[in-house]
Amino acid sequence: MRRFDDQRGFTLVELLVACMLGMIVLIAIFGLVDTTNRTTSRITQRVDASQRGRTAMEQTTQALRSIVCVKEPAAVAPRVIQSGDNQQITVYTQLQKAPAGQASPSAPVTERREYRYDAAADTLNETVWAGAGTLPDLTFPAAATRRRSVLTNVAEPPGGRVFTYYAYKADGTIDPTPLATPLSVANLARVVRVRVSFVSRPSDGGRLRAVQAPFQNFISMRLPVDPSAPGDGPSCSI
Repeated sequence: MRRFDDQRGFTLVELLVACMLGMIVLIAIFGLVDTTNRTTSRITQRVDASQRGRTAMEQTTQALRSIVCVKEPAAVAPRVIQSGDNQQITVYTQLQKAPAGQASPSAPVTERREYRYDAAADTLNETVWAGAGTLPDLTFPAAATRRRSVLTNVAEPPGGRVFTYYAYKADGTIDPTPLATPLSVANLARVVRVRVSFVSRPSDGGRLRAVQAPFQNFISMRLPVDPSAPGDGPSCSI
Protein backbone atom coordinates (compact mmCIF):
# COMPACT_ATOMS: atom_id res chain seq x y z
CA MET A 1 0.00 0.00 0.00
CA ARG A 2 1.28 3.49 -0.93
CA ARG A 3 1.72 5.89 1.91
CA PHE A 4 0.85 9.59 1.54
CA ASP A 5 2.33 10.83 4.79
CA ASP A 6 5.95 10.64 3.63
CA GLN A 7 7.81 13.39 5.54
CA ARG A 8 11.06 13.17 3.58
CA GLY A 9 12.49 16.47 2.09
CA PHE A 10 15.66 18.57 1.81
CA THR A 11 18.11 18.54 4.58
CA LEU A 12 19.42 21.78 6.11
CA VAL A 13 22.77 21.29 4.39
CA GLU A 14 21.09 20.85 1.00
CA LEU A 15 19.06 24.05 1.53
CA LEU A 16 22.18 26.01 2.46
CA VAL A 17 24.05 24.74 -0.61
CA ALA A 18 21.10 25.61 -2.87
CA CYS A 19 20.90 29.12 -1.37
CA MET A 20 24.62 29.66 -1.87
CA LEU A 21 24.46 28.51 -5.48
CA GLY A 22 21.47 30.76 -6.09
CA MET A 23 23.27 33.74 -4.59
CA ILE A 24 26.34 33.08 -6.73
CA VAL A 25 24.17 33.00 -9.86
CA LEU A 26 22.35 36.22 -8.87
CA ILE A 27 25.63 38.02 -8.11
CA ALA A 28 26.99 36.96 -11.50
CA ILE A 29 23.84 38.20 -13.25
CA PHE A 30 23.90 41.54 -11.41
CA GLY A 31 27.61 41.94 -12.20
CA LEU A 32 26.95 41.27 -15.87
CA VAL A 33 24.08 43.80 -15.92
CA ASP A 34 26.25 46.41 -14.19
CA THR A 35 29.13 45.86 -16.64
CA THR A 36 26.75 46.06 -19.58
CA ASN A 37 25.26 49.32 -18.31
CA ARG A 38 28.68 50.88 -17.78
CA THR A 39 29.88 49.76 -21.22
CA THR A 40 26.73 51.09 -22.86
CA SER A 41 27.13 54.41 -21.04
CA ARG A 42 30.75 54.71 -22.16
CA ILE A 43 29.86 53.91 -25.75
CA THR A 44 27.12 56.55 -25.69
CA GLN A 45 29.55 59.11 -24.23
CA ARG A 46 32.20 58.25 -26.81
CA VAL A 47 29.73 58.61 -29.68
CA ASP A 48 28.55 61.93 -28.28
CA ALA A 49 32.12 63.23 -27.98
CA SER A 50 32.97 62.03 -31.50
CA GLN A 51 29.91 63.60 -33.11
CA ARG A 52 30.40 66.96 -31.39
CA GLY A 53 34.12 67.01 -32.09
CA ARG A 54 33.65 66.11 -35.76
CA THR A 55 31.19 68.94 -36.27
CA ALA A 56 33.52 71.43 -34.57
CA MET A 57 36.50 70.29 -36.63
CA GLU A 58 34.55 70.54 -39.89
CA GLN A 59 33.39 74.07 -39.09
CA THR A 60 36.88 75.21 -38.10
CA THR A 61 38.64 73.68 -41.08
CA GLN A 62 36.00 75.01 -43.48
CA ALA A 63 36.77 78.54 -42.32
CA LEU A 64 40.54 78.02 -42.48
CA ARG A 65 40.23 76.68 -46.02
CA SER A 66 38.27 79.79 -47.06
CA ILE A 67 41.10 82.25 -46.45
CA VAL A 68 41.48 85.45 -48.43
CA CYS A 69 44.17 88.15 -48.58
CA VAL A 70 43.26 91.30 -46.65
CA LYS A 71 45.17 94.47 -45.89
CA GLU A 72 44.03 96.29 -42.79
CA PRO A 73 44.99 99.96 -42.44
CA ALA A 74 47.74 99.19 -39.92
CA ALA A 75 49.18 96.25 -41.89
CA VAL A 76 52.26 96.68 -44.06
CA ALA A 77 51.06 94.16 -46.66
CA PRO A 78 48.07 91.92 -47.44
CA ARG A 79 48.01 88.68 -45.48
CA VAL A 80 45.67 85.81 -44.64
CA ILE A 81 46.61 85.32 -40.97
CA GLN A 82 46.43 88.28 -38.64
CA SER A 83 47.85 86.50 -35.58
CA GLY A 84 48.47 83.04 -34.26
CA ASP A 85 49.82 81.11 -31.28
CA ASN A 86 49.30 77.72 -29.66
CA GLN A 87 45.82 78.56 -28.38
CA GLN A 88 44.36 80.90 -31.02
CA ILE A 89 44.43 81.74 -34.71
CA THR A 90 42.90 84.80 -36.38
CA VAL A 91 42.40 84.66 -40.14
CA TYR A 92 40.55 86.46 -42.92
CA THR A 93 37.86 84.34 -44.57
CA GLN A 94 35.37 84.70 -47.39
CA LEU A 95 32.31 82.49 -47.16
CA GLN A 96 28.99 82.57 -48.95
CA LYS A 97 25.91 82.96 -46.79
CA ALA A 98 22.27 82.49 -47.66
CA PRO A 99 20.10 85.58 -47.07
CA ALA A 100 17.32 85.27 -44.52
CA GLY A 101 14.45 83.28 -45.95
CA GLN A 102 16.37 82.21 -49.06
CA ALA A 103 18.04 78.94 -49.90
CA SER A 104 20.51 80.30 -52.46
CA PRO A 105 23.77 81.82 -51.20
CA SER A 106 24.46 85.52 -51.36
CA ALA A 107 27.66 87.21 -52.45
CA PRO A 108 30.73 86.10 -50.46
CA VAL A 109 31.16 87.85 -47.14
CA THR A 110 34.67 88.76 -46.01
CA GLU A 111 35.23 88.46 -42.27
CA ARG A 112 37.99 88.30 -39.72
CA ARG A 113 37.62 85.15 -37.62
CA GLU A 114 39.32 84.19 -34.42
CA TYR A 115 39.32 80.64 -33.07
CA ARG A 116 40.52 80.51 -29.48
CA TYR A 117 40.80 77.68 -26.96
CA ASP A 118 39.73 78.77 -23.47
CA ALA A 119 41.38 76.42 -21.00
CA ALA A 120 39.51 77.86 -18.02
CA ALA A 121 36.09 77.17 -19.57
CA ASP A 122 37.08 74.10 -21.62
CA THR A 123 35.63 75.65 -24.78
CA LEU A 124 36.72 76.41 -28.34
CA ASN A 125 35.27 79.81 -29.22
CA GLU A 126 34.75 81.67 -32.49
CA THR A 127 34.70 85.47 -32.72
CA VAL A 128 33.77 87.19 -35.99
CA TRP A 129 34.22 90.74 -37.23
CA ALA A 130 32.44 91.70 -40.47
CA GLY A 131 34.65 93.54 -42.93
CA ALA A 132 33.79 96.75 -44.78
CA GLY A 133 35.40 98.02 -47.96
CA THR A 134 36.79 96.49 -51.14
CA LEU A 135 39.40 93.74 -51.18
CA PRO A 136 42.20 93.82 -50.32
CA ASP A 137 41.71 97.00 -48.27
CA LEU A 138 39.17 96.36 -45.53
CA THR A 139 38.33 97.77 -42.14
CA PHE A 140 36.81 95.92 -39.21
CA PRO A 141 34.85 97.20 -36.21
CA ALA A 142 36.40 97.27 -32.77
CA ALA A 143 33.44 95.34 -31.32
CA ALA A 144 32.89 91.80 -32.53
CA THR A 145 29.96 91.18 -34.87
CA ARG A 146 29.14 87.88 -33.18
CA ARG A 147 30.56 85.26 -30.86
CA ARG A 148 29.77 81.62 -30.25
CA SER A 149 31.17 78.43 -28.75
CA VAL A 150 32.21 76.01 -31.45
CA LEU A 151 32.77 73.19 -28.96
CA THR A 152 32.28 72.81 -25.21
CA ASN A 153 33.94 70.24 -22.94
CA VAL A 154 37.09 70.29 -25.04
CA ALA A 155 40.68 69.80 -23.90
CA GLU A 156 43.99 70.66 -25.49
CA PRO A 157 45.94 67.75 -27.00
CA PRO A 158 49.12 66.25 -25.53
CA GLY A 159 51.80 68.87 -25.92
CA GLY A 160 49.37 71.75 -25.48
CA ARG A 161 49.28 72.94 -29.11
CA VAL A 162 45.75 73.39 -30.39
CA PHE A 163 47.14 75.28 -33.39
CA THR A 164 50.50 74.45 -34.94
CA TYR A 165 52.06 76.26 -37.91
CA TYR A 166 54.43 75.00 -40.61
CA ALA A 167 56.41 76.65 -43.42
CA TYR A 168 58.31 75.53 -46.49
CA LYS A 169 62.03 74.92 -46.38
CA ALA A 170 64.27 76.37 -49.09
CA ASP A 171 63.95 73.15 -51.11
CA GLY A 172 60.16 73.46 -51.30
CA THR A 173 59.30 70.71 -48.79
CA ILE A 174 57.35 71.39 -45.62
CA ASP A 175 59.57 71.79 -42.60
CA PRO A 176 58.48 69.23 -39.96
CA THR A 177 59.63 71.62 -37.21
CA PRO A 178 56.77 73.98 -36.32
CA LEU A 179 57.22 77.73 -36.46
CA ALA A 180 57.85 79.46 -33.16
CA THR A 181 54.79 80.96 -31.50
CA PRO A 182 53.39 83.50 -31.15
CA LEU A 183 53.93 84.01 -34.86
CA SER A 184 56.18 86.93 -35.73
CA VAL A 185 55.22 89.36 -38.50
CA ALA A 186 57.69 87.63 -40.82
CA ASN A 187 56.39 84.14 -40.02
CA LEU A 188 52.74 85.17 -40.49
CA ALA A 189 53.48 85.38 -44.21
CA ARG A 190 55.38 82.07 -44.27
CA VAL A 191 52.65 79.78 -42.95
CA VAL A 192 51.61 77.21 -45.55
CA ARG A 193 50.02 74.60 -43.29
CA VAL A 194 48.11 74.71 -40.01
CA ARG A 195 47.44 71.73 -37.77
CA VAL A 196 44.30 71.87 -35.62
CA SER A 197 44.24 69.44 -32.68
CA PHE A 198 41.96 69.00 -29.69
CA VAL A 199 40.32 66.36 -27.52
CA SER A 200 36.53 66.29 -27.46
CA ARG A 201 34.76 65.16 -24.31
CA PRO A 202 31.11 64.08 -23.97
CA SER A 203 28.39 66.60 -23.18
CA ASP A 204 28.20 65.44 -19.57
CA GLY A 205 31.86 66.33 -19.08
CA GLY A 206 33.15 62.77 -18.72
CA ARG A 207 36.94 62.76 -18.42
CA LEU A 208 37.72 59.06 -18.74
CA ARG A 209 40.17 58.45 -21.58
CA ALA A 210 37.86 55.76 -22.96
CA VAL A 211 35.07 58.30 -23.63
CA GLN A 212 37.26 61.06 -25.10
CA ALA A 213 37.73 61.55 -28.84
CA PRO A 214 41.01 63.07 -30.12
CA PHE A 215 40.87 65.06 -33.36
CA GLN A 216 43.61 66.32 -35.66
CA ASN A 217 43.52 67.87 -39.12
CA PHE A 218 45.99 69.63 -41.40
CA ILE A 219 44.86 72.63 -43.46
CA SER A 220 46.97 73.92 -46.34
CA MET A 221 46.91 77.58 -47.31
CA ARG A 222 45.30 77.64 -50.77
CA LEU A 223 47.47 80.34 -52.28
CA PRO A 224 50.20 80.12 -54.93
CA VAL A 225 53.84 79.99 -53.87
CA ASP A 226 56.75 81.42 -55.84
CA PRO A 227 58.69 78.27 -56.89
CA SER A 228 61.95 80.23 -56.86
CA ALA A 229 61.52 81.14 -53.19
CA PRO A 230 59.16 78.66 -51.49
CA GLY A 231 60.54 79.55 -48.07
CA ASP A 232 58.92 82.97 -48.35
CA GLY A 233 55.49 81.36 -48.08
CA PRO A 234 52.29 81.82 -50.11
CA SER A 235 51.87 84.79 -52.40
CA CYS A 236 49.32 87.29 -51.11
CA SER A 237 49.54 89.90 -53.86
CA ILE A 238 46.22 91.05 -55.33
